[in-house]
Amino acid sequence: MSLKTFRNAILSDKDADEALTIAVERKKAKYPSITKEKIVDMILLPIAAHESDMTYDPKMKQYDGGPGRGAFQFEPDSMISALVRAERVFKDKKLPAYIKNSKEKYMHDASKLSAGQQAALLVYDFLEKPDADIGMVASDKPSMPITQFWRQYHWAGKKDRIVEKARIDSFNKHKLQYENDYSKQINQTRVRNIKQPPEKGNLEEVIYK
Repeated sequence: MSLKTFRNAILSDKDADEALTIAVERKKAKYPSITKEKIVDMILLPIAAHESDMTYDPKMKQYDGGPGRGAFQFEPDSMISALVRAERVFKDKKLPAYIKNSKEKYMHDASKLSAGQQAALLVYDFLEKPDADIGMVASDKPSMPITQFWRQYHWAGKKDRIVEKARIDSFNKHKLQYENDYSKQINQTRVRNIKQPPEKGNLEEVIYK
């Protein structure tokens, strides 16, 4: 799946839109510049780029038989946690069917959800995860790089120094490729207030000026 197709799948999905709307409503007071598109472009897509090895495949299964599933590579334990956090978001409100069914049927395979539902689940996970403030990344003046945010609040790998460095290097490599692809696939087909394509490593700084 191309970046453009995956992005459109998220932005046009009603479940993803509901999650993004809730996220913006929660964060708008502290981060007036936050928008649904910024959350998608500055958090969700860079994470998907890395976790899916640039395939953006919502049906992806982790290489070599690993437990990760979907575009964001939720492992069973991390999906269970995300479902619990999503339930907290709604409290006394009606729980979306895909979350309710996943919990009731003990379905912990994210690849069985749509791209939009996977994105929504990740948004809810971040909203209820301690200290995972998406506004630190998805705003006009980010205070935390997406690489650091991913490492602290999404990566479930072994916290070994050598392994961690390799994974961070891999994330940064995918991030640069994502930025190049974004410039080619998105900026050239949408009316934006950007005179030049984003420079490598600076997507957060220039994309929404």
